[in-house]
Formats: sequence, structure tokens, C-alpha cells
Amino acid sequence: MGEVGLPYYSIRDRSDFHRLMEAAKPRLRAFLDLASELDLAVVLHAPHRAAEEALEVVKRADVNRVLFHWHKSPPDVTKSIVDSGYHVSVTPEVCYESRDRDLVRSIPLSNLLLETDGPWPYEHEFKGRRTEPVLVERVAREVAELKGTTAEEVAERTTENAISLFKLRL
Repeated sequence: MGEVGLPYYSIRDRSDFHRLMEAAKPRLRAFLDLASELDLAVVLHAPHRAAEEALEVVKRADVNRVLFHWHKSPPDVTKSIVDSGYHVSVTPEVCYESRDRDLVRSIPLSNLLLETDGPWPYEHEFKGRRTEPVLVERVAREVAELKGTTAEEVAERTTENAISLFKLRL
């Protein structure tokens, strides 16, 4: 089930931010309950500090297969997500953002997935170009370099993670 989460981006500059985040949590919980009932994985959009609040909601729900997609949270939140057994995914920003590169170094391959979050316009070397699924190969190469392994190993492990997370039948 996805993409679900908390409305961080649409309300982050509002004076009533905290009230609106609290009001959104029961809706998120309803999605999580439905995912549990239907035995679905949850693709969770919870960027930055919203991940910490979403993690609190997720931990209280009866869901085990959760992907914190387009992951951008601080290291302490990432550690809590990984320690809880959930997955995180990284985007082409790992090719040029030190924040994303540091996150990849801290996430075991067993908890990692790759994505492009496309179509999405990216800055830096992707400027003016929307992401496409083909960029996931570039993400795998970058993750491999950061992990000191091969792109093939990264592709194999992250594919296994996706198969398990989403209960795919190939």
C-alpha cells in the first residue's frame, strides 16, 4: 500500500504544523490497519523528521513490511527504522548528496532498496532531466562504491529485499 505517510511538505511552513501532524496520524494508522488486514507491504513517505513521527505510528500498528521510501532522515531516526526491521530506499541523490551518501553507509544491505522516485526533476548532474527507472543502475553502482562491494551484489541483495518485502512471485 502506498504511497502513504504524514503531510510534512504540504504543512511544514504553517504555524499550526504540529496540530496538523497530530491530526494526520489517525489517517495514517487507518492505512496501516488496512495494509495489515490485507497483508500488504506499506510504502511510507516520511521525509526528514516526519520519519520519526511516522515510525512511532508504524511501531504501534500490526505491520511488519514497511518501506521508508525516498529516505532522508537524520542518522538516529534511520538507526531506529533499521533496528525495527524496516526497509529504506535511496534515490539518485546518493550520487551527489553527502547526506544520502552517509545514510547509505549506515544502512545494512539487508534493509536497503533502490529507487528513482521518478519522474522527479533532480538538481546537480541530473538538472533539467527527470529521473527514469534506468537511473537505478547508477544508484546501484554508487551504493556499491560506498559499501565496498560490486554493483551486482547490491542489485542482487536489493532485489531479494524487494521480493521479500512485497511478496513478489517471479
